[in-house]
Amino acid sequence: MSLTILTVVLAIGSSALIQPAGAQELDCRVQVDYSQIAGTDRSALDELESRMADYLNRRSWTSHRVQSSERIGCRLQVIIQDEPSTGTYRARVVVSSRRPVYGTAQSTPVLRLNDPEWTFSYSRGESLVHNLNRYDPLASVLDFYAFLILGMDFDTFAEHGGTSYLEQSRSISDRARSDPSSTGWDSFGSDRNRSDFIEALLSSRHRDFRGIVFRYHYEVLDRYTEDPEAAQATALDLLQEVAEMEDRLGRTYVFDHFFSSKYQELGAVFRGGSQRQQARALLTRIDPSHSSTYNDLLN
Repeated sequence: MSLTILTVVLAIGSSALIQPAGAQELDCRVQVDYSQIAGTDRSALDELESRMADYLNRRSWTSHRVQSSERIGCRLQVIIQDEPSTGTYRARVVVSSRRPVYGTAQSTPVLRLNDPEWTFSYSRGESLVHNLNRYDPLASVLDFYAFLILGMDFDTFAEHGGTSYLEQSRSISDRARSDPSSTGWDSFGSDRNRSDFIEALLSSRHRDFRGIVFRYHYEVLDRYTEDPEAAQATALDLLQEVAEMEDRLGRTYVFDHFFSSKYQELGAVFRGGSQRQQARALLTRIDPSHSSTYNDLLN
């Protein structure tokens, strides 16, 4: 049973993260890309990049004592698209996080969200103030994603283990939506914005799916090197459960996020295994948008 492709897929992106000094729970690389705008004070945006990294990485977000090796590898890419007025920016943000796979030097994607609407103001020398009881267009979005990263990561180590952190994200979202000056928390012309994602993730209809996500990481990925065939059998059972959920609930934002993050990895999990054709048939049915990848890896 070859583990080569799974190892390669899990390794994608893991070397891109840097380890910031003085980090707490998060080991987050922040990048502010302002190449789409001209004539702006770029030094302020360079400073903002380091301020956001410090804000995320030097704060204790939980009561847990975290070893340096246990920090969550994540990335925040802020693409500045416009400067409607001096010091006010309209941006798109891509947030991702990874989690180590037990017994290997590899990691697996947990969160990958493309958030198309974030408007905030920043002036050079300005401090980012952490206050969960007050909405701030800049800091509150960072808070929201910090708790989302934590919650989704904890969910992979214990069943529903991240609930308290996900609820923190939802509280931030609720406060933001009640503020008339907020943007990006309501629909972007669809039902897929940051508020919709956290609401869906915490809804009772996805509770069982969160349990499946835990089992996939703990019973499939973490045990794959010990017994690949048993891990593949478990993965196939879990996918069948997902298929039954999808039949009941229809296609949801949470399902789409999982498969868009995991489709290459899922193909690699079954490659070379005796159940690869069953897996291919099931995967192409429940995740048709990535059928070509499944066919390439599993035929």
